[in-house]
Amino acid sequence: MNRPLRQIFVTAVLFSLVATIVFVSPLGVKPAEAHITKVFGNYIVQVGWDDEPVYTGLVNAAQVTIKKGSGDTAQPVINAIKDLQISVKYGTITKPLDFLPSATVDGQYHAPLIPTRVGTYSLIIKGNVADQAIDAEIPLDDVNSIDTLNFPTSTGSSSDASVNMGQMGTLVNQLTSDI
Repeated sequence: MNRPLRQIFVTAVLFSLVATIVFVSPLGVKPAEAHITKVFGNYIVQVGWDDEPVYTGLVNAAQVTIKKGSGDTAQPVINAIKDLQISVKYGTITKPLDFLPSATVDGQYHAPLIPTRVGTYSLIIKGNVADQAIDAEIPLDDVNSIDTLNFPTSTGSSSDASVNMGQMGTLVNQLTSDI
């Protein structure tokens, strides 16, 4: 092969390789999903936070999705939580949650809450979905300190009162828009 043909061949191979990487790799990349999935009989229960990562002091919601079946053919279960008691747990402290059905996703339920402490939270689920008994404690992703996002950091001076009032306004606005 002479030199100009070799350069054209190498260029074509490199172009094909780059085109393959650019067009094919997005199809194989899946977003990180931090929800935990558990199977109970013929039911799939998936739990997680609505918004991740999770920070203290910000409105979030525990999310539960329930489907019947397996894999991609599993079907959402409407009114699945009517016979379930679901509580959130932090350390030894538990609190019952009031879940509402998602307005956009069948079989998905949300319970708003504001995590106040850094660390691991979990959902305790007890009861039945149709004829299937469920009794489980399923961990949620860890909650991070809002301080990792705050800038500038609080110093404890009197000017902090106006910063805290601003944060309260932001929190009220966020709550209002979520509702």
